[in-house]
Amino acid sequence: MQPSLPRVALTCILLLWEASSAAPYAFIGQSTEDLVGAFSIEKTIRFGDSGCFFEDASMPSIAQGKIEPQRVNVTGLSQAVNLTMELEGALPSTATAEFISPTGLEELAIELLPAGASTYHGSATLPAGSEPGLWRLYRVEYMEGDKMGNITDPHELSFLVESMDRYPPHLIDLRFEPKTINRLDLQPIEFQLVAADANALSPDASARFASPSGSQMALVRFAGVEGGGQFLPSEAVPGAWTENAPTTRRWQAGSLILSPNAEPGAWMLLNLTLLDTAGNYQVLCREDLIEAGLPAEFMVE
Repeated sequence: MQPSLPRVALTCILLLWEASSAAPYAFIGQSTEDLVGAFSIEKTIRFGDSGCFFEDASMPSIAQGKIEPQRVNVTGLSQAVNLTMELEGALPSTATAEFISPTGLEELAIELLPAGASTYHGSATLPAGSEPGLWRLYRVEYMEGDKMGNITDPHELSFLVESMDRYPPHLIDLRFEPKTINRLDLQPIEFQLVAADANALSPDASARFASPSGSQMALVRFAGVEGGGQFLPSEAVPGAWTENAPTTRRWQAGSLILSPNAEPGAWMLLNLTLLDTAGNYQVLCREDLIEAGLPAEFMVE
């Protein structure tokens, strides 16, 4: 049996009345703006790494930033990265800028402290061997009292990490014994040096000596050895070329035996050549070693 028209009309009226009397929190929006409006026109909702929290419109933002240096070479060296930021809005007491490597597997956090009215400055050390490529700023966390938040849309700040070795080996110390030999004894002179370099030293490192008249030459070739040894302790006393030098120390040793026909007198160093496996080299002369307080001659009797 078909329902009567009055009953259908009454049913529609009841349904409309139930919808109009629904609870005020049954809000359905079509956009995030509708969701925000359901709470407050002055607050926004954020979903981030640290959970859901509220931020007001006066949160800090980045006006401008500067990072130095723009190119960082970390081959065998740790390097400082300096960051300066101008913030606007509600200024925090501290902030931390986080940079990520190209793959996102490494990061560098720089703590920023107030350095002026709205200026913040900080520095952090990028370890030797860090991932090469363009490191980008992806987040700035800030703290003001017990309030913490993130600036998740920072300015485009980045720096380039390079891994090319451009540094030559730097001599730290050189020793040899004995300093006086008898040419008829065929006694070897044992040499040992320690140098600082990011890469291994090349076996082509050598020292050349000349006889008193310059008519005879002697060549000492070096090969890698473990730290320390007969003459040099594992903590060698720094010599002249250690400032701004790579910190990885490499030891090399060599031996020299002169012929019985060797010219007697003082044999003087002509040059000492250090090379690394990246093709960088340093050539030192007799005056360089004397200035550094290192031996530069031996006697033949």
